[in-house]
Amino acid sequence: MIAVREIDHVVLRVSDAEAMTGFYRDVLGCPVEKRQDEIGLIQLRAGRSLIDLVPIDGALGRAGGAAPGRGGRNLDHFCLRVDPFDEAAIRRLLAEHGVDAGPVASRYGAEGEGPSIYVADPEGNVVELKGPADGRIASAIAARASPAAAPRGSADEVTIRLLGRGDDAVLDNVAVDVFDHPVDPALAREFLADPRHHLVVACAGATVVGMATALHYIHPDKPAELWINEVGVASSHRCRGIGTRLLEALFAHARDLGCREAWLGTEESNVAARRLYAKVRGREDAMVYVTFAL
Repeated sequence: MIAVREIDHVVLRVSDAEAMTGFYRDVLGCPVEKRQDEIGLIQLRAGRSLIDLVPIDGALGRAGGAAPGRGGRNLDHFCLRVDPFDEAAIRRLLAEHGVDAGPVASRYGAEGEGPSIYVADPEGNVVELKGPADGRIASAIAARASPAAAPRGSADEVTIRLLGRGDDAVLDNVAVDVFDHPVDPALAREFLADPRHHLVVACAGATVVGMATALHYIHPDKPAELWINEVGVASSHRCRGIGTRLLEALFAHARDLGCREAWLGTEESNVAARRLYAKVRGREDAMVYVTFAL
């Protein structure tokens, strides 16, 4: 059984961020603890918990659809502090009940940065299961302020590289959960030899621990666009901003190619991926995903 200790935080989607901030801060006495304006997130301290406000015109808010009211969700998700946070045990229990769980990621909660997993209840409400604050993250922040003291295995030691023709040997040493399947050398050579296919990798030493693939294309009546196919990061290197760095590298390369827009598709239930894309200024649009067996 998962042992819930308390509600860690509640996230409200808001139309008027300043009015809502003023109400919780000035009327209810909840001070603003942290603002992340680049993604659209205001976090206020409510005793041992947090109240998070997500403006609907921000990157995170746009991912939730219509404005709060009869036609749109007001509650983005709620978070339960879980103690102990045993990822393997939690996943086994969820699987036994047929519940899909997203990847573990580090997110800021009432106790600070720490691991969490998103799941959905039977009616689609998103629930975040959160573990304790991770002291390693605080160490990494201190290390960035003093590079000489950076610990082994920090995000700064991971390099981002755009591969091209003749670089297929780089893919000889790939962490097991970066790609969906083992890399096929023949397919890797073909992919890298095609100038319209693009592969950016994250390397920790000689090991590939992350990747993002894409292709760019043109149309008789439209300028060049970049379609992002997959983004993957090894479980051992998640929660370090590597996914963001991979996407930013792809975007920079696409601009050099003359692309004016990049796009991708993901499952509505893949909350972790949607939050990653929101962090890199992605805007969600409604679409239907169709496949054809050939």
